[in-house]
Amino acid sequence: VEFEEGSKLNFIGESAFAYCSGLSSITLPESVVTLSSYAFNYCSNLEEVYIGKNVKQIGLHTFASCSGLVAVTISKENANYKTVDGNVYSKDETTFIRYCFGKNEEEFTLKSGVTSIYESAFDATGVNHSLKRINLPDTLTHINDYAFRQLDAEFTIPASVSYLSDNALTYYTGAAFDVDENNSYYTVEEGVVYSKDYKTLISIPVNVNITEFILNP
Repeated sequence: VEFEEGSKLNFIGESAFAYCSGLSSITLPESVVTLSSYAFNYCSNLEEVYIGKNVKQIGLHTFASCSGLVAVTISKENANYKTVDGNVYSKDETTFIRYCFGKNEEEFTLKSGVTSIYESAFDATGVNHSLKRINLPDTLTHINDYAFRQLDAEFTIPASVSYLSDNALTYYTGAAFDVDENNSYYTVEEGVVYSKDYKTLISIPVNVNITEFILNP
């Protein structure tokens, strides 16, 4: 994909490059302001993306199912986003936007200072990956929808987490969840997440290893 020199393109539409399996890298013009949802959905061979200084919005699931994505590079002049080791964060590093599964790491540690995991940040739909463990920081407070969809890597919800959105743990494909015993809002029993007072069943992992489930009385 080549853009004209001095391009004035400022909007990449929803699913604009979806299923472009031959696309391996792309450098977006500095004029681009918006990357819409699913813009690169299922670009299975996409390895590198350059995002310029003027991008103000990276939509939900922009890099969904990009199994080969190794690194997103963002201009240092961008006021809204940055990359750390190729992964996408908000500029102030408090929100984690997207993990690049093409790194083929077995373990990943989220930066200390992150307070929120963006929707679908670790969504592994359609991705063959080697990730087995995610280490979440004790600064984390919010986990948003589908954060771990189709992911089976292990992680522990820290004591600091006070908000799980309705679908934060939906479609997690591991065998069990884990919650820090010092968390004041959530707890876990036999891999199933409940509110701390057991009045609300939060989520049952897809591959939980039980033959009979008895709702905690």
